[in-house]
Amino acid sequence: MNMNNVKVNETHMCVLRKVENENRVKVDYVELKFKHQDQLEELKRMADNDNRSVLDMQDYVKGSALRRLSQDFDFCSCLSDSYQWIPCMQPVSFADYQKEIDEYDERGDKAGKEAYARDQRQKYYNRIAYRVLPAMLEDLSNDLYKDPSVLAYSHRRVGWASPAFKLNDDIKVVYLTNFGYGSSSYFFLQIYYKGIGILPYSQWIHYRKACASDIIRYTRRYHLDNQEWMKTMSFTADIYNSAVSDPASFAEKNILNEVEEMVSGLENIQSATSYRAQESFFNPNTIIITGDDMVRFKGEKISGALGFLDQLQTLAPITDKVGFYIKRIMNCNFAVVAELEKAISSKKKYLETILASIEKEQPKWDELSSPNSEYNKMRDEMRDAIAEEEEFKEKSWSTISDERDKRFAKEHPEYAAFKTKYDAEYNVYYDLCAKRDKAQSFIEEVQLYLDNIEEHKNYMVENNIAA
Repeated sequence: MNMNNVKVNETHMCVLRKVENENRVKVDYVELKFKHQDQLEELKRMADNDNRSVLDMQDYVKGSALRRLSQDFDFCSCLSDSYQWIPCMQPVSFADYQKEIDEYDERGDKAGKEAYARDQRQKYYNRIAYRVLPAMLEDLSNDLYKDPSVLAYSHRRVGWASPAFKLNDDIKVVYLTNFGYGSSSYFFLQIYYKGIGILPYSQWIHYRKACASDIIRYTRRYHLDNQEWMKTMSFTADIYNSAVSDPASFAEKNILNEVEEMVSGLENIQSATSYRAQESFFNPNTIIITGDDMVRFKGEKISGALGFLDQLQTLAPITDKVGFYIKRIMNCNFAVVAELEKAISSKKKYLETILASIEKEQPKWDELSSPNSEYNKMRDEMRDAIAEEEEFKEKSWSTISDERDKRFAKEHPEYAAFKTKYDAEYNVYYDLCAKRDKAQSFIEEVQLYLDNIEEHKNYMVENNIAA
């Protein structure tokens, strides 16, 4: 098969299939075929025939196997968009269609009537043809569901997750595909080994923006693209086949290595003064984190890893290293406390100087802000009055505002000098306020990280974990 010609969920469905007489699985691709292509082609000929009407086409569809295409379909045209369901087709109204035709006849507009009739035929054909792909996917899905060799198959359904299925007694798989829900859409793969979730712990230290609550929900995350089914099916097959071919090292390779990568990464972050990270799963851009951002990053990643401790304890049935990993995470947290506390102390001193500067500027700001409000009120009233003048009723707001500025400058010549003075003070005052807010935000955020570390300081004792 030429894989360049395979478009998942367009030309083929991607399938995870058992290999006959072998204890392994493989990825397969099943071609999508429309069983009533001859009838669809006849409908196209009708659409191109000026001696036919859209009503003739509708009658043909009703009397053929194509009538099934007028039903509703659970189908996402775009996996990441919302409101993707395809509703039932509304029939073409004879009365409405004939009314339009009669009006063209009354005007003697033969060319217009023919163009309208042609347009209606083409639109009807396009509506029917658009539904062929959803119908093919639905039909093939039903066939694959009945095939005992098929473990899973791709789809384009709205907000659907496959039932969990077992590859064997040790491995369970779930495809979580919340398609068709806009920004809430996602494409996750969950794999469990002996009841333990195989999780991508390393994402915590590789991405600048990573959500801990998401990481514990999936084994792999995929982009909202139909071709991604190739990746998820291939990964699933690799996981199963490696578990069968090399069970002794499976847990080490697929579970513990992820934990080790995260913990080693945390240790590197703790001692680093800068760090290179990918922005996020969806944004491949790499950034260099330094300065205050590095302090924040350390606090977020190191204290945030405490949220994985309970999850790490679930690994106890397959490894005796749980205490070892948790101890290293705790040590990272204890080691970063002094740096976080120093950063808060330094920022508080900086904040004191900013607050002193704001206090000094406050009288100047108060003196100018009140008259500025009065000026703005007068300018708004003048603009509204101009908008009511006959000459300006049809003018744009931009034109009205320009006229207001001219008149206001003439009536209040002192305003230009005042505005210059006000703008200068505004820049000074709000720059100080922005620095104040940023410093306060930094202090509050870093303190939350310290509080989290404090709450977990006795975790190993409370949970009877030996290092």
